[in-house]
Amino acid sequence: MSRPCTLDTFGILMSIGALVALNCGAAETNAPTQATDAFVLEQERIHKDILFEKVFIPPDGVSAYVICMRAKANDIKPAVIVLHGGEAGTADKTQTIPWLWPIELARMGYLVVCTDAWGCGEHPGVRELREMKKTTLWDTLIPRVAVTARDNARVYEYLAARPDVDRARIGLMGVSGGALTALLTATMEDRFAAFVAINGLRDFLSPQWKGKLFWRLRESWDVETMSQELRDSIKSMDPTCHAEKIPQKPVLFVHGSHDQLAPPIFTKELYEKLLPLYRQHPERLAWKDFDVYPLLTHREPDMTELLATHAGHPAIMACAYEWLEKYVKNKGK
Repeated sequence: MSRPCTLDTFGILMSIGALVALNCGAAETNAPTQATDAFVLEQERIHKDILFEKVFIPPDGVSAYVICMRAKANDIKPAVIVLHGGEAGTADKTQTIPWLWPIELARMGYLVVCTDAWGCGEHPGVRELREMKKTTLWDTLIPRVAVTARDNARVYEYLAARPDVDRARIGLMGVSGGALTALLTATMEDRFAAFVAINGLRDFLSPQWKGKLFWRLRESWDVETMSQELRDSIKSMDPTCHAEKIPQKPVLFVHGSHDQLAPPIFTKELYEKLLPLYRQHPERLAWKDFDVYPLLTHREPDMTELLATHAGHPAIMACAYEWLEKYVKNKGK
């Protein structure tokens, strides 16, 4: 049975004018039959210079879209995996529909892969999520980050095996929850040329969350009543707790200064933990913040205005593109 693809508000803010609403089929097996879907056909109609391909990456059949410029003969491209954000563990929400950013990256010469996170879209984890009788935020967030981070190693192998990709020039970029996943991937996988984390780190066990406006909208994040088992599970997928495992590969943290969903103080915390580890290669580590989407002070913002503080901005994306250009596209040049 088909179901409508929906977009979260964050995704809409990033992709106004770039997307259309289409139907996608739910994944019913771990290795769905690869086929051209309605989204691929529609995007190729709109963007005649770009190829869109729906793939299911082995061995588990992780769903993804591959996006690139129409290649010339023997054209070997750098590649970037782009990890989406959005609400954690949202079953039946197809997140792989590209935002403007992956299309821009494709036009810059990259082969771009946009994957579904665990529990989202057509990921095999959707079935597991559906079978849960009762779920909390943590029941969905922990596997979404942890399983998707492990998926990234498989996606790397898929890209490295493609004849049109330079395996030495594969980067990983995540936005919001995808940034958290990208940084966890960095603690587990050192084959990527570079990492970019956009608006996306949270220290979930920090008492500072209580002082943040968005905390009041997330009452289920009650750190005082957590069991030790749950605390340990959260720590296992929190890259802040595993900074020493991040290889000295290029890592960029880029953030909006007034972000209320992922306050930049936590991004800066991990950056500062990494500084001594990058003493021999300080140029490979960067933290940038941009005073964009300022928070209202004369009244309490509504949800849409809060989401806007977490959205992408041309200055943020230009910074990310520059980092990828230096450490992925032009690596070794």
